[in-house]
Amino acid sequence: MIKGRCVICGTAGPLTRDHVPPQSVTKPVELEIKKIPDLIDTSSDRKNTRKGFQSAQFPTLCCTCNNERLGKEYDPVLAKFIDDVLPGVRLIKQNFLFKEGLEVKTKPLRLVRAVVGHLLAAEERSNPT
Repeated sequence: MIKGRCVICGTAGPLTRDHVPPQSVTKPVELEIKKIPDLIDTSSDRKNTRKGFQSAQFPTLCCTCNNERLGKEYDPVLAKFIDDVLPGVRLIKQNFLFKEGLEVKTKPLRLVRAVVGHLLAAEERSNPT
């Protein structure tokens, strides 16, 4: 078990692994995770790639933030938003255009908190303290 400081609430203690993006919004796929500097500097010999499955996991959140805050309060709103938007995105991908636009009902503050929470959680750090 990894111990450190939660990137959301700042509590020190055991950390859980947060899926980014959450499992509720992605299909299982193999992933290759690279750091942004490695994508920019292609001449570098660094091999900071790591493999993942489903979605990347980051040990950066305490149990309360991962399971209660994000998992129960905000992730369901994000998952519903993705489910509501995906059919429209697929139509756009097939070169169909919306005449009236796409209307999606959501809870914007919860949606933003889910996105920001996972952006905060998606931190590669060698020392979690």
